[in-house]
Amino acid sequence: MALIIIFIVLGTAFKEKRKPFITRPEEIQHPPGDANLEVKDVSYSYTNKDNVKEWELRADKAQYFKDKRLVMLEHMEVTLYRANGGVYHLTGKQGQLNIETQNITVQGEVKGVMPDNTRFATNSFSYDNNKRIVTTKDTVFVTRDTFSMEGVGMVIDVKEEKLTLLDKVKATENR
Repeated sequence: MALIIIFIVLGTAFKEKRKPFITRPEEIQHPPGDANLEVKDVSYSYTNKDNVKEWELRADKAQYFKDKRLVMLEHMEVTLYRANGGVYHLTGKQGQLNIETQNITVQGEVKGVMPDNTRFATNSFSYDNNKRIVTTKDTVFVTRDTFSMEGVGMVIDVKEEKLTLLDKVKATENR
C-alpha cells in the first residue's frame, strides 16, 4: 500500500511538473536622481480590502522616488500575516517597495522564520502581494529542529503556509 501511494505521488509530481512562477530580483540599483523624500526608522503596512493587515515592513532608512513609484529601503524587516494568526518574519540588507503593486524585493543576507519556527537563509527574495508568495532562485538553507535542507530556488505560499524547494535539494538530519 505504501509503495502504491509513493508511485501515485511521484507520478503526479512528474506529470504536473511545470515551471513555477518565480521572479529573480534584479540587482537592486538606486534610481538615478535625488529622492523626493528620505525618512529614517520607517514603518509601513498594507491592509487588504477587508481592512485586515497582510504585511508590515520596517527599515532603518527609506528613500521615495515619486516618478518611479518606488521606495528604496535599507536594513529592513518584513512581517507577513496569515488569517489564522501565523506570522512570517523576514530580514535583509536592502530592498525596494513598488508603490503601485505593493510587491517587495529584498537582497543581502536574507533570513526568515515561518510560523512553525522553520528557519531559512538565502541571498534575495521577492514577495508578490497579489499571489501572497515569496520566491527566490538563489540557494536556500532551511532548518527546523534537527532537520536541515538545502536547495536552489524556493516558493513560500503564505496562504497555504507551504515552503517548496525547487532544485538540487539535499536533506540531512542533525543530531
